[in-house]
Amino acid sequence: TPAELEARLDTISKAAAEARREMAAEDTAQWHLCPGLPQCRFCPARGRCRELARFALTAAGLPELKGTVPKLDVCMIGETLGKLDLIQSWIDGMRQVAEEELLKGHRIPGWKLVAGRAGPRKWGDKAAADRVLAEKGVPDSLRFVRELISPTQAEKLAKEGKITEEQWQAVQGEITRSEPKPAVVPESDPREPWTPLTAADFPDESKGTAPAPAPEKKSRKGKKSQKS
Repeated sequence: TPAELEARLDTISKAAAEARREMAAEDTAQWHLCPGLPQCRFCPARGRCRELARFALTAAGLPELKGTVPKLDVCMIGETLGKLDLIQSWIDGMRQVAEEELLKGHRIPGWKLVAGRAGPRKWGDKAAADRVLAEKGVPDSLRFVRELISPTQAEKLAKEGKITEEQWQAVQGEITRSEPKPAVVPESDPREPWTPLTAADFPDESKGTAPAPAPEKKSRKGKKSQKS
């Protein structure tokens, strides 16, 4: 009802005002942080929230972080990253065990099994579906989709000898790949550190020439830039 909505909005407004007051307070020890899925799911600070980190680490049986600041600093973030794989392993294992127990008919307080999302729709009998569509006057141009094979499929055909090596090599120049996205990994990872591309990595088309990049500078793919 409208009255209930107004009451709900009033409660939310008061909570938001209190949160703003606490965030503005210099004494961060007085912050009242209460981790939970509804309030943390869309919170932009969840990746730096010490209380949420404490909640997750405690649930996983791992030692808490050192320090008292409410926001994680870079040292705390580095310490936490080293525990994420273990926490994720524990999460996956817990979900699997819960599903197994429920499938056996065992009750888990507060939880139940439901039917998940159905799979994608597909023709049970493609030939029969094609026949029905054809009988109803749907032309071939609408019943079938013609699509060019991918580079991976073309390479497979070359390895199988279904297209020649010359044919495969001739189309190499038409292959493109998107730039790799940065990934967070331990410093022990053997790959070179990722560096973002800058304007100096691209040719200056307005002048018809490409600017000379600094020596030894590498692109994301690790190849040295060449002077134009």
